Amino acid sequence: MAECLAWDYDDFSERLLLLISTSVEHGLRQFAKLGKKVPQYQQQCEKSLMMTKRVLDVGNCVPDHAAIRSLIEKNFDAQVVQAHGPDDALATLRQGGIDLVLVNRKLDRDYTDGLDIIKQIKADAAFATTPCMLITNFADQQELAVQAGAEMGFGKLEFGQPETRERLRAILG
Repeated sequence: MAECLAWDYDDFSERLLLLISTSVEHGLRQFAKLGKKVPQYQQQCEKSLMMTKRVLDVGNCVPDHAAIRSLIEKNFDAQVVQAHGPDDALATLRQGGIDLVLVNRKLDRDYTDGLDIIKQIKADAAFATTPCMLITNFADQQELAVQAGAEMGFGKLEFGQPETRERLRAILG
C-alpha cells in the first residue's frame, strides 16, 4: 500500500509541476500578445522554466527511482518523471519535453526487457533523436544498448561515481 501511495503522489506532483509550468508559459505568452512589458521576475521565471531539463525514468522500483531522482535533481537543473512500462513511457514522450530517457534493464513491474523499449523509442521517428541510457551493471547489456542507438549508460552501483555524473552532464548540461 505504501508503494502505491508513493506512486500516486509522484504522479500527482509531476502532473502539478507540468501544469504550473504550462500555465506560467501560457500566461507570459498572453501578456506579450497584449503588448505589455513583462516584469523582470517573470522573465527570470520564464528563463528558468525553459532551462530545466526533463528526464524520464522507465521501469525502476520506488527506491531506485528515488535514488535516480536524487542523483539527477541534486546535480543538474532537471526534473525526473517516472513511467512504469512501454505504454506510459511512450505516452510521456508523446507529450513532449523529455531531454533524456533512462531505462532499467529489466522493468520492475513486469520484467520487460529495457533494451526493447530503447529499440521502440529509437525506431520511432518522433523520438529517435531523444537520448536514452540503459541502467544496468552488465557491460554486455550496455554494449547492446549502445548498438541500438543509446548513449553509454550506467549501473546502479555507479550512482556515486564521477563518470556517471559526466555521462549525464553531456546531455543535461
